[in-house]
Amino acid sequence: MKQMLLAVGVVAVLAGCGKDAGGYEGYWREKSDKKEGMIAVKKEKGNYFLNKINVFTGKEESMLLSEKDGALSINTGIGEIPIKLSDDGKELYVERRQYVKTDAAMKDKIIAHQKKCGQTAQAYLDARNALPVKPDVSAASGGDRAVETAV
Repeated sequence: MKQMLLAVGVVAVLAGCGKDAGGYEGYWREKSDKKEGMIAVKKEKGNYFLNKINVFTGKEESMLLSEKDGALSINTGIGEIPIKLSDDGKELYVERRQYVKTDAAMKDKIIAHQKKCGQTAQAYLDARNALPVKPDVSAASGGDRAVETAV
């Protein structure tokens, strides 16, 4: 009788220990040589959210994720886009995008760097626009002659 009760208790405990999507939580940096991208996966009040982080402003755009059997996916309204986690938990895959796990300090560093890049680019444009405009020398030095000889 005690063995039967113990077996039922173990089964009940194991049934309550379903897969958890906790490995998805954290900050993720997109592996791309074309642009800088960051996302965060967070759990709030029992729900998982994917926050797309604007690396220029630091603002986050949030979307609710679906969880099933310890795996997360994005519900598009038409279907589900699975979010895959590597076996070691260090890489995340969403469609053709690949992300590596990072931390909040790196996220803050990237945002600060992108803001500084934007300021530098704006300073360059301001300085360039302040330069005097040179006349177009190609039109004045033979552009008209080329038309005359062709006629």
